[in-house]
Amino acid sequence: MPARPPADGLAQGPRGPYRTNMRAPSYANAGWNDWLPAARRSRLPSILSWQGGYAVNPLDLMETARGLAELSPRRPSQANLRRAVSTAYYALFHCLAACVANSLIGRAHDAAWHQTYRALEHGKARSACEDQRALAVFPPEVRMFADMFAVLQKARQQADYALDGRYEKGDVRAIIDMAEDTIAVFEQADARSRRAFVVHVLFQRRRW
Repeated sequence: MPARPPADGLAQGPRGPYRTNMRAPSYANAGWNDWLPAARRSRLPSILSWQGGYAVNPLDLMETARGLAELSPRRPSQANLRRAVSTAYYALFHCLAACVANSLIGRAHDAAWHQTYRALEHGKARSACEDQRALAVFPPEVRMFADMFAVLQKARQQADYALDGRYEKGDVRAIIDMAEDTIAVFEQADARSRRAFVVHVLFQRRRW
């Protein structure tokens, strides 16, 4: 993966710099631009194959995020743009929560499935997604998801809590595209890798 030169307005992330201002993070800053297949950038339809197996459909959240960003044809309100960013992150979160429950319990939506779905915690999941040493054994589809999960969680926190700065419509569209691409690529990872990843995210690794 190519090295990323430092740039103004960027902070150090799990794989290098990402933007800390109100503009969108990018694949280049996160380190995945050269790996991401060109066909994926043109929105492969495999993401539409998500049928069942989740409590909250990530695709519905993506549609909600786009609707908020496009609500005003000229200049959307900052509230709508911020909620769009937050909703795009939650699409990733619910994608991962569904993967946790489906991988460990199966697709029967019983009490055990719902309890496992709800076991995913934002902070612990982000810490696991920033553990580059542990993630080195996973295929790129999983590593990309981990990187983007951490980056977009940071973007969500800024959107929800940072009081200064303004979002632009084009930047929010880029964040939504990034979230949608990330989910679609993650779906292409083999089931064994996804299962190993959710175990990494959900359970603490013993050092003895």
